[in-house]
Amino acid sequence: MANHTEDLNAKIKREFRNIFRQNGLRISEQRDAVVDIFFSTEHHLSIPDIMKELKRRNVEVSESTVKRIMKLLTEYGIAQERSFDGQMVRYEHEHVGEHHDHLICLRCRKIIEFEDDDLEMIQERIAHNHRFHLIRHKMEMYGICPECFGKEEDIVSLWRVQEGDSFKVVELSGGQHIRKRLESLGIYAGANGQMIRNRGFGQMVLAISGSRIALGHGMSRRVFVSIT
Repeated sequence: MANHTEDLNAKIKREFRNIFRQNGLRISEQRDAVVDIFFSTEHHLSIPDIMKELKRRNVEVSESTVKRIMKLLTEYGIAQERSFDGQMVRYEHEHVGEHHDHLICLRCRKIIEFEDDDLEMIQERIAHNHRFHLIRHKMEMYGICPECFGKEEDIVSLWRVQEGDSFKVVELSGGQHIRKRLESLGIYAGANGQMIRNRGFGQMVLAISGSRIALGHGMSRRVFVSIT
């Protein structure tokens, strides 16, 4: 698998250089350094990640130049912009004919790529059943990775907390709007609370940040807590 990926990356780097030449663009040392960093790892890189690696290699490239280069890579279908859970934009390699989905850790922000043929078949069957012509899709699954799960005891979604249990908020999931909504209710990382009522359906009632509030189960799934 590793050798296959390395071969793909080397092939795309050659294609990148060919595209630039065809369009009369100069392959400068700066562009080459950024491209080399991008293809030297399978991690999803942000602009700050690339800047940090450039500094480590003692290569002077401005942040605006890095942004322009990554924009070019995206426009030519070599890189793909991804923003997981409303976080900072990251870039991943775009391999023609290749597809994978993502597991995203809400604690350390680790991104794990995975492929599952059974899952692909299920998605295609769902589209077919709805007479829907599927062109592309993406799946992002959020949770706690094994390394982070071992650091905290009983990390669960708030909706699974039993009546009478005390808890501490560990992480909020969702976009900026959802986080602001939760924080306005007194639910934020580090807040302590207790489950007052949780029937497994409808709204739950909890005491947190000195107030008693009602919260729907949909929103409660966005809150990860440790039992205290």
